[in-house]
Amino acid sequence: MPNSSHKSETVRVQVWQRLNPFRWRGGLRELALILTVYGAYWLTRGSLPDRVVTAVQNAYNIVDFEKYLGFFWEKDIQSWFLDISFLVDLANNVYTYFYYPVLIIFAIWAYNRHRKQYTTARNVFLVSAGIGFLCFAIYPLAPPRMLLSFGFVDTMAHYGALDYSHSFFRTFANPYAAMPSLHFGW
Repeated sequence: MPNSSHKSETVRVQVWQRLNPFRWRGGLRELALILTVYGAYWLTRGSLPDRVVTAVQNAYNIVDFEKYLGFFWEKDIQSWFLDISFLVDLANNVYTYFYYPVLIIFAIWAYNRHRKQYTTARNVFLVSAGIGFLCFAIYPLAPPRMLLSFGFVDTMAHYGALDYSHSFFRTFANPYAAMPSLHFGW
């Protein structure tokens, strides 16, 4: 017959190990690092001067280059999906409501279950954010949704829950930071 005293002691030790505040120090340090870097990134990204004319001209240059290479497909691809309102709504809602929570849940899971891989992934996120910021600062680029002359539809403004042209979002987001797409990369 197993020793119940030993079993209860084992359970107590396991509970203490999970609740031990010293065990959480690493996680709190990690959280502080990420929040500091991410906060600085978003605040400085949103503080870049609006270079609307340059950003739009750069976008037209990208479109011209894509046409030259024969793969300007974005408008056609968007047109296929605009008639499927369920998919447009789904994409807008996933983008609006799930993007950051999924990143956070993934980070917590990886930190707790796969520490070595987490550290690599965290470093990739931080380095890519830094590279992205440099790209945004050096080469502002309007996203396709702002190129109305090509017939693009801003699905977030027309069908979505959020309108990124609102002043609240412009405080923290640079609308002319279309490339590189950190949303796609992350």
